[in-house]
Amino acid sequence: MTAYAIRPAEEQADFEACVDLQIAVWGFEPRDAVPYNQLHPAHLWGGQVLLALDRARVIGFSYGFPAKQFGKLTLYSHMLAVLPEYRGRGIGVGLKLAQARWARENDYDLITWTYDPLEAVNANLNVARLGGIAKEYRVNHHGDMGGQLTGGLPTDRLLLEWHLDDPIVAAIIEGSQEPANSSLTYERIVEVPRNFRAIKAANPSEALHWRLRVRKQFQDAFAAGYLVVGFQFAGDVGQYLLTTRKERIVAY
Repeated sequence: MTAYAIRPAEEQADFEACVDLQIAVWGFEPRDAVPYNQLHPAHLWGGQVLLALDRARVIGFSYGFPAKQFGKLTLYSHMLAVLPEYRGRGIGVGLKLAQARWARENDYDLITWTYDPLEAVNANLNVARLGGIAKEYRVNHHGDMGGQLTGGLPTDRLLLEWHLDDPIVAAIIEGSQEPANSSLTYERIVEVPRNFRAIKAANPSEALHWRLRVRKQFQDAFAAGYLVVGFQFAGDVGQYLLTTRKERIVAY
């Protein structure tokens, strides 16, 4: 396995490499990518751009900026990308953990981001591996993004909350614990396909059916007071684990 390093962006070439990664990973048109002249000032004044490197090659990055959510200052983690040939090596987790450590050192106790709830691999990272929770579903959050990942579908997203002072999350950041779904008490399950990208490519109508069905299930669950606390794989599906219990509900 190739070793990699993580460090903050420093020079103009670092930020421009992040623009190139957006185009390579998501198929963005250059006009749709977050440019150097946005990444650079955000990094200097309250936000952060981190690079993952294989020797001198930039193979991944994360980008977060300050935001106000739930009436408090948060770090909104807007982007995380890893080149396809480097996936499955823990680089995304490494970037997230480095981002969390930086956030705590800079007086943030909450990081948020959005992601497609039908992408099971991302759900497993965000919820099962990192200990995030979710209780807000956003319909067509990004509108028509273009690029190769949307498949012409509405860009529905879950808002992921990563509470850095939650004992479970703090232990993950410090490297002493991983969440264990087997110990969770949950009361409801929302199922998603294990490989949604394959469905989008092969059968767009089936992909839309999944989008609309999962949208309704999450909207109904959140309206009833449930929140996402876990995720697991079960055969050909991934399963979100939801509860109304209060242990993971953090007061703002």
